Amino acid sequence: MASSSQYRIKMVSILSDKELLRYQEVLKKRTSKKGKSKTTNQSVQSSPILEQEIVPESSIEKTGSNKVFMYLQLQNIINVPYADNKRLFISLRHNNTNYADEKELDENTRLSAFAIPIEQYNMDVANAFSDEPVAIILTVVSEEENDATEKTIAQGQIDLIHFFTNKRTVVSTEILLYPTSFEHIDLEMGTCKTVWHVYSLLPLMRYEDFNNMIFITIESIYNASSDIMDIAQSLGVSLSFRSKFPNEINEFDTTKICTFNYLDRGLIIDQDTTYRWASISMDESHNLGQSTDCSISLHKLFSDLLCTEGVDFNFDGISMAKEEALICNLLRRYILDEVLNNILEAVIVYDEQELIIEVYDRAQPDSILLRGTIDLSIFLYPDVNSCRFAVHLEPVKVTTFSNDKIPINPYHEEGKTTFGIVNICILQPITECQMTRDIFRKHLTPEEMKTCAPKTSATEIVPEKGKVDICEENYKHFDAQIRTLIDYIIRKEIQQIEDSKGFLCCQKNELTQKIMKLIACDFNTRVPTKNSTEFANLMTFVYKNLENRCFEILQKTQKPKTPLEAGLHIQNIASYMTIIKVLNEVGAEHLANIYKTKLEKLETAEFHVEGYKFLYNMEKQNFEEAREHLRKPLEHRFSFGDYHELVKIFLQLSDFESSTTVCPQIIRRSLTLASKNRTTFFHSFFNKKSY
Repeated sequence: MASSSQYRIKMVSILSDKELLRYQEVLKKRTSKKGKSKTTNQSVQSSPILEQEIVPESSIEKTGSNKVFMYLQLQNIINVPYADNKRLFISLRHNNTNYADEKELDENTRLSAFAIPIEQYNMDVANAFSDEPVAIILTVVSEEENDATEKTIAQGQIDLIHFFTNKRTVVSTEILLYPTSFEHIDLEMGTCKTVWHVYSLLPLMRYEDFNNMIFITIESIYNASSDIMDIAQSLGVSLSFRSKFPNEINEFDTTKICTFNYLDRGLIIDQDTTYRWASISMDESHNLGQSTDCSISLHKLFSDLLCTEGVDFNFDGISMAKEEALICNLLRRYILDEVLNNILEAVIVYDEQELIIEVYDRAQPDSILLRGTIDLSIFLYPDVNSCRFAVHLEPVKVTTFSNDKIPINPYHEEGKTTFGIVNICILQPITECQMTRDIFRKHLTPEEMKTCAPKTSATEIVPEKGKVDICEENYKHFDAQIRTLIDYIIRKEIQQIEDSKGFLCCQKNELTQKIMKLIACDFNTRVPTKNSTEFANLMTFVYKNLENRCFEILQKTQKPKTPLEAGLHIQNIASYMTIIKVLNEVGAEHLANIYKTKLEKLETAEFHVEGYKFLYNMEKQNFEEAREHLRKPLEHRFSFGDYHELVKIFLQLSDFESSTTVCPQIIRRSLTLASKNRTTFFHSFFNKKSY
């Protein structure tokens, strides 16, 4: 079999919709004749056609519930690893429902469809598929006599949760099968690619439909004792709701939510930051076929955490490059309908139960090593849908033993605080109304069901914007930033980048992102490119267009103010000066400083706030600050015209210790000079009772 050959899989004829409905009617009649003791599933088993053509007998669970089938038909597979004297098999596995089926992959034989039996109208079954995608596994078996072992060479996954609606669904999807180890990687061939036709002949849900999803992740456990670290791979973690009040027999009722059955000991900095599915990741083998679309950044590992109250975790004292932790990074995902959403909200609101996290040895699950509590009340705040919790894990005061009966010390040898990080994210806040969640569900795509991110702000669900509207918004954002830059440069009189390097460098990065958005929505649409040379030429076109646009914005910005605008600007400056004076007089200097900051923002090339501050310092007899203004270069100094020399003389005379007798004479002469020139320049601040 050549490595470049493609497996063309022809679809085996199965029952059509009309035939299936006909068989269902027959089965219903048989069931009614045989009585209520005979179940629908037993009738299905009595039909040889259904048993042989639709679903293998090994995968049928003998329960008394109606089942429909989800069909997965392999249509094409390429980049299959070359293997002489070896047989290839492709299998589907779903641990939560105990489904497993395997078919041999051969060019000369037809591959029939996989059929997964699914209990209809059942939220528990829907959650089983939400918590775990169906694993697609490619294995190879050697035909040599001395080597009959089966090896898994590639693995992928297909998420079926978006099929759980009250409508019949048909999808054709492409799934990549990633190598399970380095020995199966062929860089020349590339990743194995499969194409699947997925459909169900009947809807999986009846009327109700889920309208929310919750993602729960155990990230890592830090500062655990050496005894606990030594048994890392035999540990388990569970999340449960526990009553805060004892029952009749003085015990606390506990409802387990989920478990995470794999932890690995390793350096913090070396961990795989991509979350994996907890249901299909139960050993040390890591491959992309087990990964989710969710992850955490190492540089944000100890950021944005809601910590247990009153506990010092000392995050700064943790060295990621030197210290080890119990790495988990496993995720579980569940769906919520309106009933489950209301139950969850009621549990948090009434505060009669608490969410607890427990660490235990899987060999003795009743012997708890560490325990902590999580306060979920933050999810009752509007628009809060996500939170990462740093949970203090306290040793349980019960003697616990490992498999060899040696006591385990749960206390850290150096007295450090043991804690774990739990990430809980809900697609839509539980405080949202049902109508909002229902609208959200209608717009939810299969890709959006694979990840969950914190909401940045309250947003309404609106129809998707067209490309024209998006491009128009991008231009508005670009123009706004250019105006901000121009205003800042003029107001601060920036001559070169070094004058305000920090601010301008940040603006440069933001401006680059805005330009790239303009290229994507406009320029590269008008002038499509096929290679790097054409793209470089496009950059010249972009530069010329945006340079002219920036010049036009600059011209409009530099346009002189009208007399009315100038008057309003001066009035604003005068108003702030008046407020500052009043606040200083009443002793509210901290408020006066706030208004001084606002006053400085009114500085423009036409209106110098420094001049008004100088007059204020003269009035308050803050002569030293007034002198600082006169020491500035001429271009940064407010011009007082004919009175400049007079002000300098006044400040010089104020240095004399006998200024108490000199000042009144200077004041009188100054007022006389001011009256002769018909101005009130000094009158506003010399005519004070204190003189």
